[in-house]
Amino acid sequence: MISLLDKVSEPINIHCLHNNLKTISNIPEVIFKHKKLNQIIKYEFNHKSIDFPNLDETHISEATYYRLFIDQYVNKDLDFIVYIDADMVCISDPIEATKKQIELLKKSNYCLSAKTELKNNLSSEEISHKMKSNSMFNKYWPFQRLGVDERYFNAGFMILNLNKWKKDLNFEKLMTKLDEIRSVIVAWDQDVLNGFFNGKYLNLPPGFNRFSQQYKQNSNDDLFIHFYGSKKPWTVDGVFINSSEIYQNNYRKLYNKNYHIKINWKRHALKFTIKNILNLNILKLNNPISYLFIFISKLLEKASNEK
Repeated sequence: MISLLDKVSEPINIHCLHNNLKTISNIPEVIFKHKKLNQIIKYEFNHKSIDFPNLDETHISEATYYRLFIDQYVNKDLDFIVYIDADMVCISDPIEATKKQIELLKKSNYCLSAKTELKNNLSSEEISHKMKSNSMFNKYWPFQRLGVDERYFNAGFMILNLNKWKKDLNFEKLMTKLDEIRSVIVAWDQDVLNGFFNGKYLNLPPGFNRFSQQYKQNSNDDLFIHFYGSKKPWTVDGVFINSSEIYQNNYRKLYNKNYHIKINWKRHALKFTIKNILNLNILKLNNPISYLFIFISKLLEKASNEK
């Protein structure tokens, strides 16, 4: 949120859908008092009985599926809404570019805009490269699996025409599609959306959803960086990726700490950190001493909690 508010050129509303409104209440005060925030509209997710597939032993929570229920929660008088994944950071003012895309979407026959991630006309070499660069698609190429014909979009950043969304589909239709493809779902709700729309969407320029692995500093076209995949910038694996510093800088605006670190597996975290000390990668961090102190503190905290 802070990265978006710091970059937008006019005040905005932020809509949050969560299964626990108390968590939203813990948003730092600097966000609530930000001059570019009109208001935060909170919705509590109450579709509790749904069995969401493919969540066991992943870095993903059920919240990834919540965007399928947008029509059930957001204000009925909204015409368009922008969906942004929580693992995206805004790096440039997106207002005018987004308004332009909304106008294009309004004139189209589609109800959503998103960035095409994969096309079905790639050569075998290109497919092999895509599968190696994204573990989700390794052995799970989505087209035949989902019955998608030509193109597959990434759902991390979407512009939705809510009037058309509510007219052409609703969460019940999406739940039907979820059940139809339940046994072959790999990329969670993104698979559901692609299986449902089957290429019927407006393509966004890649700068709206630039994957962190592809990000190049000083690119004038990039508006958002998407920390896509399991190596998030707050994990011990992800913090050493160059672009992670963009996330950590925004974290520092909110909290009085130099690094946000989350440890999932103690042994792996310890081995990985020792490796980066020995090969001197630790020195590439802006503040390696501070990182080590925070890492040790988090490691001890996790060990204590597991007793």
